[in-house]
Amino acid sequence: MRKFGKLFRTPKKFFQDFFLKRSLKILPFGLFSLSLREKYSVVTAIYNSDKYLDSYFKSIVNQTVGFKKNIQLICVDDGSTDNSVEIARKWQKKYPKNITLLLCEHAGQSAARNHGLNYARNDWITFIDSDDFIHYDFFRVVNNVSKYNADIKMIVTNIIFYKEKMRSYSDSHPLRFKFHENVSLRFIDGLDEYINLSVASSFFRMSHIRKSGVSFDELVRPSFEDGKFILDYLRHQKGRVAYIKKAKYYYRKRGDESSTLDGSWSREEKYCDVIKHGYLSVLKIDEDPPLYVIYTILYEINNYINFLKNRDDRICFLSSDRRRNFIDSLKEISKHIEARNVVDFKRMSSINKMIFLSILKGLSGFCEIYGQNRFSKISYFCSNENDFNVLQRFVKKRGAAYVEESKFNFLGHTLYVLEAELLEDGSKHIEEISSLSEFWNFYHPDQFINNFT
Repeated sequence: MRKFGKLFRTPKKFFQDFFLKRSLKILPFGLFSLSLREKYSVVTAIYNSDKYLDSYFKSIVNQTVGFKKNIQLICVDDGSTDNSVEIARKWQKKYPKNITLLLCEHAGQSAARNHGLNYARNDWITFIDSDDFIHYDFFRVVNNVSKYNADIKMIVTNIIFYKEKMRSYSDSHPLRFKFHENVSLRFIDGLDEYINLSVASSFFRMSHIRKSGVSFDELVRPSFEDGKFILDYLRHQKGRVAYIKKAKYYYRKRGDESSTLDGSWSREEKYCDVIKHGYLSVLKIDEDPPLYVIYTILYEINNYINFLKNRDDRICFLSSDRRRNFIDSLKEISKHIEARNVVDFKRMSSINKMIFLSILKGLSGFCEIYGQNRFSKISYFCSNENDFNVLQRFVKKRGAAYVEESKFNFLGHTLYVLEAELLEDGSKHIEEISSLSEFWNFYHPDQFINNFT
């Protein structure tokens, strides 16, 4: 019935989406020599990835759409000290009309990508990483989406993890929910939790990059370069984003954990430059940032909380000033994000939400209530030890059937957690607990009981 409703409301969009999704079922017979109407550029920054380059090149030149007629490959070597340049030259000699090899002094991935952008000449551009590879049908599947509608401004493909040690594939990306359908189309102003943090697995319209002047921010390193580029690009766009399940991008999880992402947590820039020039920069552009911007930053901060929760030792290499600035920057980020947005965000655990709200945002206490009938499970969170002691006595006095207490440390602060099962209506506790402290906030996982102040 929903599909028929769409047919009557917007018949043009209905048939466009119908044919777009049906096209993915067509087999690629005879496409090896086909010249596509829309063509593709690939910019790849190469740095000491000689072990993986042959796999990378093979996956691109053997595409079913026909590499020679449809794909331009721009490889920018960022000062490699291994055999990467020699391997890239070997492939460039095989396909001199398609592959451009540029040599640069080591300046980082963003600088290399920006240099490569100057040479891109086709309709769509992507930034496949040199240690990854793609499905042989990758570009055909993408093309069957891109050719149908000019209002598609970005295409996001499905990241599949390739675990090098195990030689196995895993469809387990934390954001894989975006690919529950073969093709999902969402308007940019309604992306919400459909966030994207990978330019390597995404396609952008080259004409819109040139028109908006978007480039990679070379101050944002060693991570979030992709996220900031995507947010900067989308800020200038109206239209839709396509998410394609069958366009498979294979992300290599290196066996020796030597990738830039693996090593980023041990670099000081992760705790200063990424936050200042990345997260805070995009949050401050608009007084009321779009929800997908807020959720993108929350997703990133959630990673910091996961990494540092009960593990302050992991940033022992930071000076006391750097550590203090890091904490202050996280608190500044929290000022740009409303408590309701944190509670509504589905990609964050309850504990991490409460660390953000209680420790970073400075809101005192929260009570998460499941059930309002004869049985209730209630979780209490607070960062004030005195409030927690009062709460302990209150819950035990009520004769709870089950009580469990725990603590979580984060950057020198403590979140106290008490979980209880009560053989009565949980909503009856609202007035009683409120009398303990005026700062308690109550909510169900799916709705607020009272608003945050």
